[in-house]
Amino acid sequence: MEQIIVTLQVGLSETTFNLHRGILSARAPSSAGTDPDSPWTETQENVMSLPDTEPGIFEAFVIDWMYTGKIQKQPDWLLLEGYIFASRYEVPGLRDHIVRDFFSAYVWGDRVKLPAYQLVSRAFRTLPLESMLCKLFLELYEVGWSSDADDEDAVEERDKLPGIFVRELLVRLGRREGRHDSVGYLSDFLESSDE
Repeated sequence: MEQIIVTLQVGLSETTFNLHRGILSARAPSSAGTDPDSPWTETQENVMSLPDTEPGIFEAFVIDWMYTGKIQKQPDWLLLEGYIFASRYEVPGLRDHIVRDFFSAYVWGDRVKLPAYQLVSRAFRTLPLESMLCKLFLELYEVGWSSDADDEDAVEERDKLPGIFVRELLVRLGRREGRHDSVGYLSDFLESSDE
């Protein structure tokens, strides 16, 4: 492992975190500095700035995951924020790890639980439609959604869902031939098979 330490200044407060450059390069290949379009910008030698990331999100996910490949159990909203970070900063292994956590929380054989409308709204307003997490959320709703399950508060949140989610869900529901009662395999939602 490369022993050079990189200082990461995270958030507007520029909270500092230190990581081995070798670990950072292995887990987030776009941080290696070879791509001029990389979101990882080195402001000075061995110092990178991530101004649009909350330090708490970075600390909750990135540090532990970079070194151990694991993350602590987190609430759904925090998992989503971790996925948004991993999407923004091109960290596919972390995205896959978070998708696994969502999949295991929402899928039990042929039965599914649905992510909250607020979670779906944040995902579809922030992530690209092609993201694996958006695809998973769409499939969960395709398989398990029923308007009968929504109480008054849920109906209010449902009305706030982004149009792109509603359109994609309608297209999926319209293309179904017969009932689609189960979510696909976890591997359908992972970016790589080597994790």
